[in-house]
Amino acid sequence: MALSHDLPIYRDTMKLLSLIIEKTKCYPRFYLYTVGEKMVNINLDMLSLIYRANSSYENKHDD
Repeated sequence: MALSHDLPIYRDTMKLLSLIIEKTKCYPRFYLYTVGEKMVNINLDMLSLIYRANSSYENKHDD
């Protein structure tokens, strides 16, 4: 299995994170710390879950 950072879904999620961070810079303060922060955190969770799923798959198929 490929490394997580080589997977298309991982790369696309990283691109999404970059876009979210860039776009939220222009948000008013109230939205930046509510909506913007939540979007960034959800995206980071997605990256973590992709990594964990890929690691779990590799551990099961090392035989």
